[in-house]
Amino acid sequence: MPKGQLSDKNTTMSFAIPKKLKEELGMVAAKENRSMSNLIVTLLDNYVHMHKQQERLAKYYELVAQSHESDKD
Repeated sequence: MPKGQLSDKNTTMSFAIPKKLKEELGMVAAKENRSMSNLIVTLLDNYVHMHKQQERLAKYYELVAQSHESDKD
């Protein structure tokens, strides 16, 4: 695929962020030798993964609590 073209799996987004945050993201990306775009995608992917894990844990704890309630009966 030629440089600058998106694969069929990707899309673009446009949003505003504070200038200071952009500067800090740029510094982190440079330290990690990656593009800001790659850093942001990685951060978002990690957040979504963490959110899904939290949802699963909440469901698990709910089931455990229900199990303990039924044990009391």
